Amino acid sequence: MAFNLSQWRTMPVTVAAGVGLWAASWLWFLVYIYLLVQDADWVSRLAIALVLLSIFLVRASNWARMIALMSNAMAILFLIFLAVTLFNTRNAAGAWVVIGNLAAFGLSTYCLVLPATVDFFRKHSASGSDQAQDNGPRNTST
Repeated sequence: MAFNLSQWRTMPVTVAAGVGLWAASWLWFLVYIYLLVQDADWVSRLAIALVLLSIFLVRASNWARMIALMSNAMAILFLIFLAVTLFNTRNAAGAWVVIGNLAAFGLSTYCLVLPATVDFFRKHSASGSDQAQDNGPRNTST
């Protein structure tokens, strides 16, 4: 059973918080990285991938939740390395911005792994047997 936007109000708070924090964390990350490296081409490619993933997240695809968790893990590892580097170069203001982004990613990850969120995504993801039932029997004779 696919989730559509008209059912947005029926989702648990943890799902809305997880998806909202995920989007906010990645937007914050993209803006900060763009300001840091000034490479619009790289940031725009990453932004396109994240927009596509967020469409599937909003549709409550369980595989999209798993990819979101993996992307959070990669961002967290990168931001930890960046925060340590900024502290070592005595750029405390930049390091605190990165630590704030780390906190947002951490909260998003926490919300996306809570049992209520997992149950919601599993319930609304179409499994292989559900897809076969939705298509119904095929009549090949004419």
